[in-house]
Amino acid sequence: HLLSFISPFVCVSYSCAFLDSTVLGTSLPFMLFKAGLDPANAGTTIQVIMDILGVTITCITCNFIFTQLLQASPPMGTL
Repeated sequence: HLLSFISPFVCVSYSCAFLDSTVLGTSLPFMLFKAGLDPANAGTTIQVIMDILGVTITCITCNFIFTQLLQASPPMGTL
């Protein structure tokens, strides 16, 4: 059944979100410093950015994978 495959999709999307948060969380203080802003603001900024990006990445990834699965699977009732 299609719903039994949801765990890998969520795992892939969270892995992407985790990778993004690592890269952004590491580079944001340096970008703020280079822009002349206080790098200490990176902590709260990254939390807000990752909340928004995490949900967006999860929705886009699961939508893409579900769409690909539905296109690849035969129509219901033909098996």
